[in-house]
Amino acid sequence: SSISHSSFLGEVSSDGSVHFSQAALPPEMFAKLTSAQLSMYETYWNGVTAIYGINVDRSVIAPWIHPESGDAYVVKCHCAVGKKKIKEHGPLPQLPYDLVP
Repeated sequence: SSISHSSFLGEVSSDGSVHFSQAALPPEMFAKLTSAQLSMYETYWNGVTAIYGINVDRSVIAPWIHPESGDAYVVKCHCAVGKKKIKEHGPLPQLPYDLVP
């Protein structure tokens, strides 16, 4: 299924620029991830850089680790790489959360 990335919040564009402010995001834009989900998340963002050559500000995609519980939280963001790049390089790995419309 093809996803129209522009219809989801948390978009990072194909040049790595961010189209949102973390401070202004609604609560549903944050996800608590298990260690397996965190691994999926990191694989996705590593793929954005390795497969597509897109450098995203690490402060935007770095998980926040709760100091007492060790729980990992992330912004439910995604990279809009574009159909042409997907056709050339293949799709990105799956994200561990649903995107927010």
